[in-house]
Amino acid sequence: MRVYKVPIILNEERKLFGGILSIRQLTYLLIGLFANYFIFKGFGVYGILPSLIITVFVLLLTFYKISKYDINFDKYIVLKFKYLLKQKTYLYKK
Repeated sequence: MRVYKVPIILNEERKLFGGILSIRQLTYLLIGLFANYFIFKGFGVYGILPSLIITVFVLLLTFYKISKYDINFDKYIVLKFKYLLKQKTYLYKK
């Protein structure tokens, strides 16, 4: 009997929860859910606007993928933030 090695796909995340969500996506959704719960519990009706903003941001972090760079939105935010903090001009000193 022949045995074939199946290559592992390293470019994509493994969808563990129902074949729909990865661990990263589930984590973002749970954090957003808890944040919205505490905002509604604390502010009541006045928490609708902050809750809506958090929901949109969490959905972007969870599902949006930057097709130009082929990376997820959360990774893009981290890389952009590191780039903004990095020194961009190097002066030659003798």
